[in-house]
Amino acid sequence: MRLRDASLKESANRRDVLCRRTCVFQQNFIDMEKLLELLDQNVEVQDAPDAKELVVTKGELEFGACRGAHRRSPAPVGRLVG
Repeated sequence: MRLRDASLKESANRRDVLCRRTCVFQQNFIDMEKLLELLDQNVEVQDAPDAKELVVTKGELEFGACRGAHRRSPAPVGRLVG
């Protein structure tokens, strides 16, 4: 009986791992679709007709205090330092 219990437990563990990996895959796919939708959106801000080209000579981007959040209550994931 112990062998059967161990086998059932191992089977349940494998199923749980597969379920978690499937959920992660599905969420990543959904996130990718949302990213593609964002890239397809029109730009809302347009440069003035006489705007000069921005010349960047140097710069840094630093992420600090990064953290995750639930989609319904997003938290900042980083801040621009400069």
